[in-house]
Formats: sequence, structure tokens, C-alpha cells
Amino acid sequence: MDLSILNYLFLILFPFIVIYYFLLSSIINSDLKGIIYIIGLLFSLTSSYFIGNTIPIFNPLTNSESICNIINIKNITNNIPINQNLIGYTIAYLLFFAIANNTIMNNLYLLLSFGFILICDMIWNIRNSCFSYNQLLSSYIIGTLIGIIWAFIINSSNKKHLQYFTGVNDDTKCELPARQTFKCKKKKIN
Repeated sequence: MDLSILNYLFLILFPFIVIYYFLLSSIINSDLKGIIYIIGLLFSLTSSYFIGNTIPIFNPLTNSESICNIINIKNITNNIPINQNLIGYTIAYLLFFAIANNTIMNNLYLLLSFGFILICDMIWNIRNSCFSYNQLLSSYIIGTLIGIIWAFIINSSNKKHLQYFTGVNDDTKCELPARQTFKCKKKKIN
């Protein structure tokens, strides 16, 4: 099997993996954090759909590549990609709470991983003429803005149990004590 097909399969399934992660996280932990994330994501994707299909500059590329249309919902076309929107929204949403709770360094690898996936998805879409650079960037910006706005709304509610913390800060982290030397004395027992 061609490695590029496996890469694209991962990129096309990535949104589903992220959504299932947040959904299962809420179910397993019996909280609303993942559901709150998904509600904001639905708002972001809906906004992206309406903006992409109403502004004429986002006309779809005429591409004969069937690889661009592997997953299609009948009679629904989107002129800007949902992957970029989802990645932008997720990075902004998690980054907002990481900055607000001073946990940015604890989540650096997660954020860099999302950035890497974002770049790989952009390269794939441009190389296969699925979407133009303007479409990709616009979708990312819409997702990022809505992610920041949604995280700000959740943060403003002062309900910490709704915030998706992406790590723990240094105050609640356990560490092993420094190496210590002990000296023992024997006592005589009469």
C-alpha cells in the first residue's frame, strides 16, 4: 500500500478521531468538558459552511481528483475545508485555557503535534489541488477565531468544571524529592 494514501487516510480521519476523543472523554469522566468543546466546534463548522458557501471568492476548485472527495455527505458541499477549521478551533480552544491556567509548557507537544498535522493537511490539499491556499487559510482563521471566542465565553462563566484543562500547572504536580543521604545510629536496648 502506498504510504501517501495512509497519510491521507490519517488526515481525513483526524477530525473524527478528535471528536470521538472529546466525546469519550466526557462520557468516561462523567463531565461536560468534551461536550462543551463539541458544541463550540459545531458552531465553528456551521459558521465555516455558511461563510464558505455564501462568499463568492471561495468557489470550489475544478479538480478531477476523486481523492479530494473520499468522504462526502450527499447534497452538501463545502467550499472551505473542515479539517483546517477543526484544527484551528482546537488549537485556539486548548491554547486559550493553557495560557489562562499557565500550563503552556505542559502542553507544548500537543500543540506542536496539532501544528504539524495542520501543515501536513495544508500541503496535501494544495499538492492535490483540493483547496486553494486562500480557502485553507480562511477556514483556519474562522476556526481559530471561533475557538478563541468560545473559550473566552466558557472562561468568563467562571465555571472551572466546564473548562477543558490541558494539563496541570506546577502547583499541583508531584515530583520526586531530591536525592538524600540518611545517617543511622544504633541504640542499645537493655
